[in-house]
Amino acid sequence: MQLPQNHLVSAPRRAHHPAKQLVMRLQSGGIKPRVRARKSHKKHVFLALAVGAWCLFSVTLLFSKVIVESNNNDDEFSRVPRSVRAQQEQDERRHNNDFITIPNEWNPRQALHDLKRNFQPPFGYTMRDLARRVLSRHVAHSNVLVVAPDAQQAFVDYPTLPKNNISLDSTHYNASKHSLGGLFVLHSLDQGHTTHAMNAGLHQNGSCTPWTTTLDTWWSRYDTSKEQRRPNWILLAVVDPGLGWEDLVWRDSARFLQESTISYIVTAIRSRFVNGTLQTYGIQGVNALLDKRYKIQVLQVSHYHVEFDAETGNDKQQNPTTFHQYGPNSLLKTTSDVESLLQWGAQAAERYSNRSNHAASPVFTCYLFSTQGLDLSIPSRRHYIRDDSRIEGDESWTQINLYRPVEFYSCPVSTSGFSIDILFGDQNPSIHVILMSAGSSRPDPEKFLDELSPWSRRMRKKSALFQKVQNVWTDTRRFIHYYWNANSNFTKHGVRVTSTIKGEYITNPKANERGIETHFRDHNETGLHVWYDHPDPFQSEAACARYKDAATCETRILPKRDRLWTLNHDSTKTDTTKNLDLLILMLDPMSRGQLYRSMPQTKAILDELDFLQFTQYSAVGDNSGPNQAALYSGKSLADRDGITNDGKSEWLWDTLSKAGYATLKGEDGCIENSNMLQSLKPSTTHGHALEKMFCFDFNRPNCLGKEHAASHLLRYGKQFIDAYGSTSNYPRQPFAAFLHFVDSHEDTSTLSTLLDSMLASFIREAFDSGKLTNATVVVISDHGLHYGPYFQTLSGRRERTEPLFFIRTPTAVRESSKGHIMESNAPLWTTPFDVYQTMIELTIGRMDRNTSQSLLRHLPETRKTCHGTPTIPKRFCDIHDAFAGKKDVTKSCPKTPRPPSILSFYADIPKDNRPMLLHNSCTKTQGETFDFENECICGTSHSDIHPCKEHPWGPNSINSTEKEEEYFAVVKCPNRVERLDSRILRQKEFVDRYRNHTQDSSKAHRSPDILVLEIDSVSKAYAERHMPLTMRLLQKHQLTRDNSGHLHCTDGICALDFERFAVVGANSVANQVPALSGCVVSRYHASCFNQSFTTDKCFGNGLFGTNEECQPCPTGTFPINPLAPCNTTKDAPEKCCTDVYPTFNSSRICRDDTLFENGLQLFRRGPRRHTTWCPISVSGDESSKSTPWLFDVAKTQGYITYFGEEFCYDHSQYVTQDNTFPLYTDYEIRKVYCRLQSCLENCEGPWPPMGPHICLERDGENPAFTQIYDIWKAYPDVPKFAFLNGIAAHDYDFEWIKMIASLEAYDVQLATFLGRILYTKEFENTILVVRADHGLQGGPTTVDYSVQVEHREPWTQIIIPQALAGDSLSILATNQDRLATGFDLYHSFRNLMSSRDVAPMPDWSFDMFRDEIPLDRSCQDAKIPDDFCPCEGRGLDRAPHFGVCNVFEPYNDLFCASDLDPPLAPEKS
Repeated sequence: MQLPQNHLVSAPRRAHHPAKQLVMRLQSGGIKPRVRARKSHKKHVFLALAVGAWCLFSVTLLFSKVIVESNNNDDEFSRVPRSVRAQQEQDERRHNNDFITIPNEWNPRQALHDLKRNFQPPFGYTMRDLARRVLSRHVAHSNVLVVAPDAQQAFVDYPTLPKNNISLDSTHYNASKHSLGGLFVLHSLDQGHTTHAMNAGLHQNGSCTPWTTTLDTWWSRYDTSKEQRRPNWILLAVVDPGLGWEDLVWRDSARFLQESTISYIVTAIRSRFVNGTLQTYGIQGVNALLDKRYKIQVLQVSHYHVEFDAETGNDKQQNPTTFHQYGPNSLLKTTSDVESLLQWGAQAAERYSNRSNHAASPVFTCYLFSTQGLDLSIPSRRHYIRDDSRIEGDESWTQINLYRPVEFYSCPVSTSGFSIDILFGDQNPSIHVILMSAGSSRPDPEKFLDELSPWSRRMRKKSALFQKVQNVWTDTRRFIHYYWNANSNFTKHGVRVTSTIKGEYITNPKANERGIETHFRDHNETGLHVWYDHPDPFQSEAACARYKDAATCETRILPKRDRLWTLNHDSTKTDTTKNLDLLILMLDPMSRGQLYRSMPQTKAILDELDFLQFTQYSAVGDNSGPNQAALYSGKSLADRDGITNDGKSEWLWDTLSKAGYATLKGEDGCIENSNMLQSLKPSTTHGHALEKMFCFDFNRPNCLGKEHAASHLLRYGKQFIDAYGSTSNYPRQPFAAFLHFVDSHEDTSTLSTLLDSMLASFIREAFDSGKLTNATVVVISDHGLHYGPYFQTLSGRRERTEPLFFIRTPTAVRESSKGHIMESNAPLWTTPFDVYQTMIELTIGRMDRNTSQSLLRHLPETRKTCHGTPTIPKRFCDIHDAFAGKKDVTKSCPKTPRPPSILSFYADIPKDNRPMLLHNSCTKTQGETFDFENECICGTSHSDIHPCKEHPWGPNSINSTEKEEEYFAVVKCPNRVERLDSRILRQKEFVDRYRNHTQDSSKAHRSPDILVLEIDSVSKAYAERHMPLTMRLLQKHQLTRDNSGHLHCTDGICALDFERFAVVGANSVANQVPALSGCVVSRYHASCFNQSFTTDKCFGNGLFGTNEECQPCPTGTFPINPLAPCNTTKDAPEKCCTDVYPTFNSSRICRDDTLFENGLQLFRRGPRRHTTWCPISVSGDESSKSTPWLFDVAKTQGYITYFGEEFCYDHSQYVTQDNTFPLYTDYEIRKVYCRLQSCLENCEGPWPPMGPHICLERDGENPAFTQIYDIWKAYPDVPKFAFLNGIAAHDYDFEWIKMIASLEAYDVQLATFLGRILYTKEFENTILVVRADHGLQGGPTTVDYSVQVEHREPWTQIIIPQALAGDSLSILATNQDRLATGFDLYHSFRNLMSSRDVAPMPDWSFDMFRDEIPLDRSCQDAKIPDDFCPCEGRGLDRAPHFGVCNVFEPYNDLFCASDLDPPLAPEKS
């Protein structure tokens, strides 16, 4: 079906078959583009007419081709009523009569050409992360609006697309014909949201929408529509029209933004240079959003500058702050901020377009993320946490130290050198504004005053409005003090201090019901801006001031005594459960679990003050609306539009006000047009002053001026309590304060920690003041976090239903029978309805009769269960059952949904559109010969670095057959970069070893070759983002299954992706040991043994003692007895160390059946707190004496062995080889890096030799890949086992974009190598495993939830020739979706080597080639600790922490759920 352009298409929520439910309305509208007028009017009028004619022609053609196709006769196709259409046509004629100016460089043909060439931004990882994060949020009547050139076409295409093409993990997005907006339409429909599609812009097929399309024209069509409900709440609006339409769509949008509640808005802005002139697109929308106090952030950019550009060698930008200013989540507070971004981006686009011969786009595109809340465009804790919070651990350096409070970035200080304060007396309405200028310079005070504005200069001379009180000079700052006299007839003159806005002086604005304020869009650069909440400063309770970029706000309480209460209430009445003061501290949202994790100080003070906690307190709805309605009215909420203040609904503060209470309600956030409780304007005694104050200014982290927003609300609450709190004068007026904190209403779960110390101090000081002796204090939340990455997990959905509820009543109530009853109710299931009844009874002494009841009365027995508690939705109880294991969600292993990652931002920027991140500064010298007459140094695989007069292999160098045992040589001569020569000469010794084995075993066929390429610290998501070349190659060979069930592989090479492969430990050692030996690495467990063992500082870490010092065993050996210390002299380590693998020893068998290690034998302890436990044979046969180390096993089977670690790891405690097991292989790469390391002082490269950071004469050479290839070529008839650990991704840099530099370089090398070997004859008998040991597990990035989830999901692929796989292919295909670990890889390798009887194998593992892994395999079955289990459900906590669990490191063990004994970290200070 082809729809006309510029029409609305909507689908109801959860319309999974929209072809049967389409409601299409064909409408038209009008718009006048808002662009700058130019001098050549005639020329532009002509162009306008040409463009209009062309668009009209296109639309006419489309109208003529409208065909309505339907699979259901009930499909509805409705048009706009004639009266509405007539009005729209009249509006369009009116707009067309207005003067329209089109940029003179715009023409239809060029626009279509530009569209096809430049302006197709990718629906990349950033947008998929956003869609997964936002559109998974299912709330009643959720609407999604998409404005794009092909929005309606995508709507029509949706029923015809395969489901796997719409999945956010699909690879089809790369080749999709739909625009970014069109793809949002598809996924919104797939998630069941009511989707509104509005065409705007130029389509690829040449059609365009009229200039008259605006957001207000779309919104106004619901005024008379009887067919569809107006979408008052829109979850997400994506506004991405074509180039040139960005401003036009937003031209009329004020009504749309005012009347609708939009949670998130994604809008496109663009810029480019044309003939040296900057053109910008989208400022109109930015202005509209800023006017509505939206917080605008950078979401995605098409081009990027970084601090280091390898192309030029520059490591600094012209503006060093732009890296932080325009990266992901950059906050754009003003129009000028956005204009600067667009200029910066256009410069980047022009620069990279010129560099790449126009391969890059010359147009800069940026997607902005806007919200009125606190959410970041891409959730990341790193944007809030200071580096001062970090410590350097042994391995996972720069982790967070939770033994001291987390250090957050403080509210920003003025960069102009000024700060500003307001002295706001409690009773005196006078305002004192103090401007403080830092620095030693002393400008003329009069000149400084003149800078404020010409108006202030005139008024100073004519009026007493300003009186300069003092002009005090010091060495470091200057104070200029103003006194604002409220008796100066302020309201009559309507005068306020102001400054220039876009060059215009505003000197006499009118006061209004909102108080006195100035324009918000642009911060004034030079003037003083003062705001009051009331037109009369005498009645103001809040005031704010801004000078340049310095801002501050202050509050006060002007008491309003209720005389009727004073006259009618007798203080001699002693009912202790009535007329109590009430203080409610609402944390919106906050679960009990999040309180424990993020607010330990608040939890401690609540325990100290004997607050009563209701441990089964439950939410009754999905979000704030139904839960706060229940809490504050005792009534259910029909829908979110039911929250009103129309006089029909009586809220708790209304009830208490009528009873004579002084009331206050305040919230520390700015949300102006919400139909939820945030925008409800309650009829309270105090609190109205805050409604606009929190909109005066915003900075991160949730700052209002120079202080945190919460501190302003807490100060206002304290002022209220001080004014109305307990006094000796009776009768006194009771008070009720409702303080709402929205700091936790963001999905990084970080800002609640920022609130912790402030709230804890407020509670303590309030009780210490004695003003709460007659008060009921409630600390409560409405629900847990109900959206975002964590909410997508089962534990997150469970926490949504588990708000917190703490209550402390006065002593008389606590000690009464009602107090004891309340205490007995604490462990029962309760709801907000019960809390409402309780507060009513404690204040006015009555109780409404319904399904809830006061907690001062006994709850029924049915409240012992969730399902027995009225008003708790059944689906909430089902979640609790599933999490507790009472209800099995699924038999398979559902993975934790992938959280958004900051790294997606950088992955989406094409390499042609950003600087080169790695720069090889090696000085290349032409020629093949070396001048050995000078002082050269050489080294080989068998000789250390030494002076040399010729090549180590003689004049023929690499072509020589001399010293055939040597397989590489390094040559370094003056003024030359190192030269690495690699050769593999066939060794008779290795060939004979295999032949002898085959004769002994009578094998009928040769075992397959095995090549394991391990890339340290790469998750599946990390590989997809930053290894595109390798992923593309593997996807080409991905195993597929057709409709008949047959398996197919491209070119006979099958690549299998193991989606549910899991880590079994935190770091490389803990995951390599299982894959290479089948042993378990964990912490030492004393509970395994029935007797206690002596300990000392040495042997616990695998060391022995020598003269009061700890020494490691020599390389290749380990302590003889891991359960007893050993002391000897330094010259006799043989007393304590051995290289013989231990046989069965019953005293070393773990006997704790609660541990994974139960039944395993302790092999060794250390290094660095690693403890190794191995399967052991009790039969006493030869297998019990054989080492399970795979390299030793391979040798016994005649394999040629190779081990590679891409750095010189001699004496390193961070590797598996020679620490856990001794390593003896035929070839290794370690020596290459050691030889290069030895001559490091002569190297000209910028880095030490490590991974791809290697400076060699031949560019792009990877010595390990070269060696592996040569080994396969030299031994085609001998089985080979090679293991290479690449460390390119093991870069935990503080700069996000620099982290990926090494891996991107490695991707080129790896893809080239794989592309070479997959089609080489010598590799046709090879099983190739490309894997990672774990995801990122160290560095500052681990505070982010995305890194914590990805750490558990290592990238694992098996590539096998289809002919070699045989019947195993179907089993492998099945196991792709099963829970697998390194233990299973070990089991598979052992069977491939036909070595089952050589050494014991883990009996809990499976052969992935022969055994079908059970569908219901659990992490417990697979020996995966709970901290690393990738599955959902079954009691597994998946909450965000401040780091990755690592049981081997101090501080990092705090992030583990496992019980650790003993603790590693020091005692808390």
